[in-house]
Amino acid sequence: MNDITQQVGLHSRRTILRAGAFSVLGLAGLQAIACSPTAPATTSTSGSQSSSTGPATGTPKNGGTFTVARLGQFESLDPHNQYNIHITPLVYNGLLSYKNEAGKTSEIEADLAESWKVVDEKTYEFKLISGVKFQDVKPTNGRELTSDDIKYNFERITKPNDPLKFYALLYPYDKIDLPDKTTVRVTLKTPFAPFLSFVALPFFSIIPKELDAQNNNQPLLNVAVGTGAFIMKDFNASTGATLDKNPNYFKKGLPHLDTVKYVGLADNTTMFNAFRTGNMEVTPQLLPHLLTYPQVKIVETTMKDKAYIDSAPSLLWQSIRYNLKKSPLENIKVRQALTLAIDRDQLLQTTNDGRGKIIGPLPGGIGAWALPEDELRKHMLYKPDVAKAKSLLAEAGFANGFKIQGLISATNGGGPNADDAQFIKAQWAKIGVETDLRLIEGSNAWYAEMANGAFDWTVFSHSGFFDPDDYFVTYYRTGAVRNYGGIADAKADALIDQQRIIVNDADRKKVTDELQRYLIDQVYFSYLYAREFPIGVQNYVKNYLQNPIPYASHRHWDKIWLDK
Repeated sequence: MNDITQQVGLHSRRTILRAGAFSVLGLAGLQAIACSPTAPATTSTSGSQSSSTGPATGTPKNGGTFTVARLGQFESLDPHNQYNIHITPLVYNGLLSYKNEAGKTSEIEADLAESWKVVDEKTYEFKLISGVKFQDVKPTNGRELTSDDIKYNFERITKPNDPLKFYALLYPYDKIDLPDKTTVRVTLKTPFAPFLSFVALPFFSIIPKELDAQNNNQPLLNVAVGTGAFIMKDFNASTGATLDKNPNYFKKGLPHLDTVKYVGLADNTTMFNAFRTGNMEVTPQLLPHLLTYPQVKIVETTMKDKAYIDSAPSLLWQSIRYNLKKSPLENIKVRQALTLAIDRDQLLQTTNDGRGKIIGPLPGGIGAWALPEDELRKHMLYKPDVAKAKSLLAEAGFANGFKIQGLISATNGGGPNADDAQFIKAQWAKIGVETDLRLIEGSNAWYAEMANGAFDWTVFSHSGFFDPDDYFVTYYRTGAVRNYGGIADAKADALIDQQRIIVNDADRKKVTDELQRYLIDQVYFSYLYAREFPIGVQNYVKNYLQNPIPYASHRHWDKIWLDK
């Protein structure tokens, strides 16, 4: 059987080649090929360093300070135990990473690993780059990275009595063998299709054991020492952080920048003013700190000679979630009617300036795993039809409509979820469904209410990584932690369990496609759109390119340079 080749975002775990494209949480890419389950394992090598393909001309210049804002507080500097990581991808490396090249941001590449191979469906072998050193600061003092460090990090994340937040990413991990100081062999308990994709996430950064010892094995709230391009000079959870160039970085000739500076700012307006006046190189990539659409238009018009908008396909998907335990939402005809009442294109134009893509159970940013938008638009539930919606309500026994309540996560009494909810409310009124909106300030309070089942419906931005398993297991599996709507579907469960152990991506995609089509038909969610992430970038910033996973692009800031 020929080696697997990557096409349209798909790639194989048996052969990790350098061509192709793909995208988000769990799986290392899709393959559009033929692969024998018994084909011999082949090795991937990192080769020369890839550079991002943002606007860049000329020879890179060294030096300068790259300033970016952080709105609100940093919660933690422990990449194994915190979602909102900003600084840590600059300080740490992982075994693998995601590329930062246009059209290839979902492809995996080597980082600390020089090469890797799939020995069999449960065994993976990584060969480390020789001579990589931790930063020459306490407590590592520039010592060499070895395979013992990799083993330590697997064990740190999966401690049986104290698992960290990202334990679930490595849950089938069984054991690690270390044939020598640069070889790591990982054995899983069962085949686990997303394994390589999860290892490439910035959450799986390699922390030196001395750092935990120095910190008395307490959470790493304000310390960070790794092998990365930048050394943390100072840090304050409220005011920001300064990181200086690592002179002993193992990627020769990098980083180009002297300093990365995070500045804590009070609000979006202050942030945008700093960007407009040239006191900030890029705007933040994370909600709720993204540019507003009026701000985007300012960059595209009055600032067009000195800045531009970089917009990535998003893994942030907007949907309506129904509580199946609340009447009449347990009735599929009711959910079909509510879905048919919504004009998604009008919604996108009204609340998102038309910037986004219509989606199914997987957002388009995940690449070839997602069902094509043209297929979705042919489905009955994607064609708004008020008359058909009213007919379905009558068939369900609600010819005169009914009343329900929406639970909405808001920011200062508004925000994108509230805007979408107001639009949905108006659309549902056309078919006789009255809904009032209960606004909850902040996502934490919203999650608490959702977990208690205190809602009829909600509209919310969900996110994931580059593998479909994250979406399916998290939101649809019976008893899953974020299955707030009470979905208990034996067929869906069987397909979810089946897809996560199929290591051949072409075979796996057949199952994930079947599962997506089934979920659309069941209408446990009304899928709306995936928003774009508009980022303002000064024209003199070169080799900046955002990744659909916000933190994944930070690992490539070593390639950024300033043409000024």
